[in-house]
Amino acid sequence: MPVEEFDWKAKWITKKDPKTFESNGDWMVKKFVQSYAMYFRKTFEIKGNISKAKIHISGIGYYELRINGARVGDKVLDPAQTDYSKIVLYSTYDITDLLRSQNAIGVIVGNGRHIKAYRYDFPKLIVQVEIEYKNGKKETIISDENWKTSHGPLTENGIYYGEKYDARLEMKGWDEFDFDDSKWEMAIVTDGPKLSLEIMPPIRVVKTLKPVKMYSPKDGIYVYDFGQNFTGWVRLHASGPKGTEIKLRYAEVVNSNGTLNFSTIRNAEATDIYILKGEDTESYEPRFTYHGFRYAQIGRQKERIFLQADSFDQLQTGHGDNS
Repeated sequence: MPVEEFDWKAKWITKKDPKTFESNGDWMVKKFVQSYAMYFRKTFEIKGNISKAKIHISGIGYYELRINGARVGDKVLDPAQTDYSKIVLYSTYDITDLLRSQNAIGVIVGNGRHIKAYRYDFPKLIVQVEIEYKNGKKETIISDENWKTSHGPLTENGIYYGEKYDARLEMKGWDEFDFDDSKWEMAIVTDGPKLSLEIMPPIRVVKTLKPVKMYSPKDGIYVYDFGQNFTGWVRLHASGPKGTEIKLRYAEVVNSNGTLNFSTIRNAEATDIYILKGEDTESYEPRFTYHGFRYAQIGRQKERIFLQADSFDQLQTGHGDNS
């Protein structure tokens, strides 16, 4: 069966002068310069009864798509890795049932492997919405210089770095129509590579595990053992004073005294940091990084925090259908 393609009218967009941070590199590059995650939004109104609506999207390195406050699709760490200078893969979603009279598209874009150290530049996004009305008319909404962009609570992020999420910076309703984006700046148009439809099985969360035990190898250090080693990340549930920083580290093995042995991750920080907003129980899981691990560690905090009994879920990622 032939792959459905169409003519791209949309433009690649990015944020002008994004905030950057420096992190440890890999075995080839000593240091990485990467961007804070970029948030994009676009509002539009429907002009009649819809017959069908599709969205075509790609964001490199990784992206998360949201419409009217809800996440679209179940893919993670998307799109699949390619040589971004030659081709980038895009996904298509049927959004007919998600649209209302007034709508907002929200997209978060992270670094992934689309970074300067690998001969690319900063994160960028392309979106095209095709709407067919029951009266036969068609409408196209594209990413261009009329989109708004900002930084947000997801700041530093990287494959080897991990993520930093500051919940105090959350922008309630940023992916909904009535959000006040007057302080956001206009996106800028940038160059981008050729696009091709992603037809390979995507990466999805295929299993959720609970830790099999928790122990404290030394004062102020708590280690959660998930019983097996695989690729994924942790979902955290916690509560505590506003501004409290929770730091999660990961390892495949432990030392003889039970502390984490980081030798297998070489120079990578591989650390996820969540900063509490101080409102009831808060939940967090990374979007644009992953870890190979069996053990997750949390250290002593300046302020006391409360972790639920099931505070940690290890989410295993894999290719194919969730079965």
